[in-house]
Amino acid sequence: MNILADYVGHGDLYYSLHALFENRLGYNLYCPNLDEWGDYINFFHDPVVRKIDTVEEMRKNWVPGCDSHEFIDGVHCYRRKMEVNSGYYTQKVIGFKKFLEMDWDIILTTHYGHEEKFCNLVKKHAPKAKLIRQINNIVESPTHCKNVLWGMNTPVPEGINYIRYIPEHYDGYHYTPPQNHNTIKSFMDDLPTAVDAFNIWNGLKACLPDFKFYMHGRGGHDILLAPPLMPMSMRDSAFIWHVKPHGGGGFIPRQALSCGRPMIISKKYARWFNELTVNLWEDGVNVIDVDLHKVDEVAKIIKEWSEPEVHERICKTVAEKAKKDMDFVREAENIKAWIENIKPGVE
Repeated sequence: MNILADYVGHGDLYYSLHALFENRLGYNLYCPNLDEWGDYINFFHDPVVRKIDTVEEMRKNWVPGCDSHEFIDGVHCYRRKMEVNSGYYTQKVIGFKKFLEMDWDIILTTHYGHEEKFCNLVKKHAPKAKLIRQINNIVESPTHCKNVLWGMNTPVPEGINYIRYIPEHYDGYHYTPPQNHNTIKSFMDDLPTAVDAFNIWNGLKACLPDFKFYMHGRGGHDILLAPPLMPMSMRDSAFIWHVKPHGGGGFIPRQALSCGRPMIISKKYARWFNELTVNLWEDGVNVIDVDLHKVDEVAKIIKEWSEPEVHERICKTVAEKAKKDMDFVREAENIKAWIENIKPGVE
């Protein structure tokens, strides 16, 4: 089966599509570039081809891109990486002329700005394809598509054929025993501008002088990590901070749980924004919820959990729970059955 999906520059999101459709279901996944596509697609540009492998290079020079590029039978094949020297996969990119030459089974859009355009694309050029909208962002609902692959807990409008699922992340986010017990890292963007969360962060730093705090992510006080450095950095942490007022939960919390790292979170934000993360977080088991504890109480729990034997046991429990809660094999089977029942064309 051939599937065309747009790509708006979110590497984890695109990899989740690759993991589902190519790795799990055996489909052929393509995305469009801007060549000849006119008004159908925006945002995606050919990636920079630049081989950068070492941690040192990535800290200084890393730019989004890929290791190599081949042009095979009208298809651009970009070799991408998800981790330093690892996690390679091929992203297949086509122009509009090549699109017209091919038969399509599924047309999928992940971006609200493409939904109407992809609806028109199916009507005009791929009437036998099934049109699907993928939603993984807060406060989004379908506008033109009746079939939704929904990675959120958002209430569903009437008349929508949907299936909820957890987008799969790169398997480099896996459990390893903790190498330290006193490091707390944040990977979310714009933490210093989130006043309430930032106050809690600073309160914990004051209560935990023996702990090391790292604030990665856009606008953070420490280095903004290139995505291929993320799996290693997350596994090297003892606790992961994700008190995120502007979202609540997404790829980072799921990746952290899969690494077996207990999290410091605020569950209310995930509830507000209908994040599926609320179904994964359990205070006292795999997270410490700042909604339920004062700052000094959170610090006390962190100290108790950071005792080496206790921490190693908790980390292993977190990873085992994550593996049970996020069964991607089962999800792929359910999605395949759901896709098979979708009618071709624009309903």
